[in-house]
Amino acid sequence: MTIAADMPAEKPPLTGGDRALMAPRRAQRWGAQDADELQRKYQDAVSAGQRRAARTYQRILGFSFGVKIAATDEAAKKQCHRLPEKMKPRDVVEAAFSLDMRQVPDEPVRLYAQPKDKGGWRPIHVYGVQNHARQIILGWMIQPRVQLDPRQFALQGGVPAAIAAAKDQINHHNARWAVEVDFTNCFGTIDREWAVNRLRGLGVPEQVTRATAFPDDNYVRTPTSSDWLWSDRYLSLPGPLTLRSQARSGVPQGAACSSLIAEIAISDILSALQITDQVVVYADNVLLMAPTRRELERLADTLGSAALRGSAGRFALKRGKVRRVDWGFDYLGHRIHSYRGKAHVEPSRAAMEDCAKTIMKRMRDVVRGKPRALRRLRSFCRGWAAAFSMWSRVVENIRGALFRGAMLLGRAAVDRLRDIMACATRAAGTEQHAGSRS
Repeated sequence: MTIAADMPAEKPPLTGGDRALMAPRRAQRWGAQDADELQRKYQDAVSAGQRRAARTYQRILGFSFGVKIAATDEAAKKQCHRLPEKMKPRDVVEAAFSLDMRQVPDEPVRLYAQPKDKGGWRPIHVYGVQNHARQIILGWMIQPRVQLDPRQFALQGGVPAAIAAAKDQINHHNARWAVEVDFTNCFGTIDREWAVNRLRGLGVPEQVTRATAFPDDNYVRTPTSSDWLWSDRYLSLPGPLTLRSQARSGVPQGAACSSLIAEIAISDILSALQITDQVVVYADNVLLMAPTRRELERLADTLGSAALRGSAGRFALKRGKVRRVDWGFDYLGHRIHSYRGKAHVEPSRAAMEDCAKTIMKRMRDVVRGKPRALRRLRSFCRGWAAAFSMWSRVVENIRGALFRGAMLLGRAAVDRLRDIMACATRAAGTEQHAGSRS
């Protein structure tokens, strides 16, 4: 006879987290498919006006294990340059398993002051993988329900769409005058209580918004004053106490969901303008255009008064120089000008100088034999060609910068010039061809 006490106990059934840890790569693929399917169903429910189904899918997005895996995987890829080593699939699954939208993870948030090119500084928050993943999920939860102004392009096509809209205003809507307007301290002006109430109206609980969108002071780490006093450029930066007090106001710069909250605030301000007004908006950079200078001044005054009465805060606008389109003007790193009523776009002088400096630095790394230097050069050429794909001479410009860099670096660079040229211009030509087709 067999004694019941001596029989081995039955193993408990495996949970979803246990199965994911046993096969992390399969869990990553399953999480990406689950997140895509839920976002598609959520978007379809919002488009069809099915409010109950939309709220259900929004709630599932916030607590689904597959969505957490997909968001953590995306956050790990974006934060890979800040991590000591690349996260393995098992590490991604373990981080997603402990993710909770209502609780702040035990993860430090690094805060530092970034100098601006035109003077001043801005507080930047550097989040870890778990915080970044939670912010990505929050963006997925609210983006389908947000109705932005059609003239905002930061989340609707990016820089190429904004430049194409500016060209369209010149070619087909008789825009002859232009001025660029910038929201001064846009992220720091937004009221946090307004953001909490606005997201509550979009279906996000207050506890989730406060725990995800805004950093906890207990986990914020500021550098000491000696960390940035090594250069004259950093002598004007604030101390740790000033930096921390400045970062407590507004939405944090560096969070994945802050740009979407800022887009909502700017969209409320743009509602004061007429839909026929010639406006192009990318993030907090606004391009105003009009057939006459008087109409342009009227449009700028209307936007300024609407910004002061904004529901998210009292925004101040910094107005640039009023320019004729025939003279040309710079916007988002592009030089836009018209000739005989037709718009032409090319990179700005500052963008061309940055391209030449970066290519010189990457080529110097290739000559010195640094690891992955040629891959970094190819990646930069691909990205620069994609950013300025509207310019027909982008490949010729990159080839010229490579040739001039090789001449300055000497014989070691000239010997490898053929390999560098073939590698970099092939990547640039591919991206330009893809951009022209799109």
